[in-house]
Order: sequence, then structure tokens, then C-alpha cells
Amino acid sequence: MSDSIRVPVSLPLSTRQCFGLGAPPPQAFPFNGGRTQYYYLARNAIWHGADSLGLKPGDEVLMPGYHHGVELQSLIAKGMKVRCYRVDQQMQIDLDDLRAKLRPETRALYITHYLGFPQPVTALKRIADEAGIPLIEDCALSLYSSSPEGPLGSTGDFSVFCLYKSIPVPQGGALSLNRADLPLPPPPKEPDRLSTTAYILNGLLDSLLLSRVPGGEALSHGLRSMARAAKHASGSTVVPIDTEEFDVSAMDLGTREIARRIVRYTDPARTVATRRANYARMGERLDPAVRRVLPPLPEGACPLSFPIFVKDKVATEQALRREGVGTINMWSRHHPDSPEGSFQDVDYLRKHVLELPIHQGLRFEHVDFVAAKASALARW
Repeated sequence: MSDSIRVPVSLPLSTRQCFGLGAPPPQAFPFNGGRTQYYYLARNAIWHGADSLGLKPGDEVLMPGYHHGVELQSLIAKGMKVRCYRVDQQMQIDLDDLRAKLRPETRALYITHYLGFPQPVTALKRIADEAGIPLIEDCALSLYSSSPEGPLGSTGDFSVFCLYKSIPVPQGGALSLNRADLPLPPPPKEPDRLSTTAYILNGLLDSLLLSRVPGGEALSHGLRSMARAAKHASGSTVVPIDTEEFDVSAMDLGTREIARRIVRYTDPARTVATRRANYARMGERLDPAVRRVLPPLPEGACPLSFPIFVKDKVATEQALRREGVGTINMWSRHHPDSPEGSFQDVDYLRKHVLELPIHQGLRFEHVDFVAAKASALARW
């Protein structure tokens, strides 16, 4: 493979998915049930799921210390209090610390499945049931993953998903209500066409970028430049999706039909198989001096990325980008309600975890390219 290749972390969109060509494949949880509502972002699903549970201002929610931040803000903006428990350096919940943090005023237990790897849901459900509180599953990073107990997100009272991290949709969060007595929130509003069109175009151009079509990379960059210039000239703005900022005015936004069609035309089984194969390939091809974050891939897990520990995240991220490798600098910021120093392991994760792409848009040649660059630039 040429060293001029560019491997994006964003997902390429195929014309089959975009235009709904042929018969749609069998769907998987949470899209094969009747109690799933689509939103513009996963944080919208948290916002409305809290209403379905009947959580009120002043209620305390126990949450993991390792978090993006907007999930906390979604509840804090509704007047709730958050209290955090420990997560270790392999992104697993410390059950003893969680139990110690429970108290009579705790009204819900919130857990996060990181990067497709399951938390011990049976034990966590038992803890929640014994405390008499609902369990909320955050599967924003774990769409299509499962554990021996079943699909991730199917155990909690409700679960939330971030679709655009795993599927090339222009926007998308999902709320799955797993209790029949929980009321569905009001139907969300459709987002504007420009935001949808902009993200669709980027997905199609990412597909062109990863293709072996002669001149595909140059054409992709040229079309992106034209689109940015047109948007700038018109003064138009796009509602962002991958942002750390919380915007309460966007909480009622849903998705457009094209996003739901892309979901229907995404093959869950193929997505899981490809991501697992790419993850295994990355593990085989990375130099042993590149430090892994997670344990071996468990059966049923659909990995979102391949996380590694690096000494200097910003410098390594920039060096890999210069070599054509997109990465994700995972969750560097602390939320004020869980500041630096609250949990030593969480501080370490925020300082040192970088994600390498292994998504379903990549072939083994792309994975090998990423592994070679990371092996040269991310040793520790």
C-alpha cells in the first residue's frame, strides 16, 4: 500500500446503504424491537430516558468516573446530582467502590460499556435490584456488542446508543426502553437538511477516499474543499455531532428518514465480523512495544476501536495524522463534577489512551498500514 494513503476514523458510507439498494439485512438489538426511539445525539436519549424513568431534579445518579462528560451534563442540566465511582485502567467498573458509593438518596445506577467490551451486567443488575433503583446502560461505544447474558443494552431499564460511532449515519442516537411500563417520550423533531446532507457527503467521500479508484483521494479532497467553500459563502451552519459541548436547544432533535434507512441497510453480522477481524489483525501486527489497554477480545464483543497507551497523546496523535492515520484522543477532559484527582486510574486513562481505527470500512491492508505507523510512532 502506498504511503500516501489516508485512513480516517470516520465511517465510509456505501451507495447501497445511502439509497437503500436491494433487500435490507436482518436487524439486531436495539433495532429489532418496538420500543426504540431515534435522536440526533445519544445525549438526547439520556435526557428523555431520564424523563421516562421519572427521575426528578435533586435525584442522585451514580455514574462511572471515566466518562465523556456530556452524559453527566445531560442529567445535571435537568437538575439531578451525579456521584461517580471508580473505573480501573482496563476500563472495568470497580464493583466494590460502586457498592460503597450507594446510599439511600441514590435514585439510579448508570453504567458504561467501553469500546464494545461488556461490563458484568448480571452483577450490576443484581446490585441495582438490591438497592431498588433502575439500571441505565450506556452503549454509546458498544452498538452490536453482546455478552453471555445477551445484547449489551438489553439488561438495563433503558439503554442509549450513539449510532454515528458505529454506523455511517449523518446523525443518530437511540433510546431503548426495556420495561413495558416506561412511557415513550414525545416524537422528536426532524433536524435541518443541511446538517444531514453535509454528513452524508462526508460519509460518501470517506468511501471514495478508502477505495482503490485512481485519483480517488484527490477527488475526495477536492469535493470536500468545494463543499466547505460553498457552506462558508452561504453563511450556513451545521448542527455538530461529535462535540463535547452540551446544547440544551438540541435535545428535542431526532433524525431524518435517510439516517434510519442507513441503519436498516447496515448488516449487523457483517459489521461485527469485520470489526472483530480487524481488531485481531491489529493486535497481531502491532509491535509488542505498543502498549494495549484492553484484555483479549471476549466472545460477542463488537470493538469500536483499538485503544493503546501512549506517553504523549497530542504529540502521537499529530505524528500519526501526518503519516495518514486518523486517531481519537479519547476523553481527555475532566468534568467539573469529577475533577482531576478524583480517581487515579481515570486520570491515567485520560492522559494516555489513544484509539486506532479498526472499523468495518477498512480492509486488512489499511489495518496493516495503521499498525506499521503506530509501531513506529507509538512505542512505549
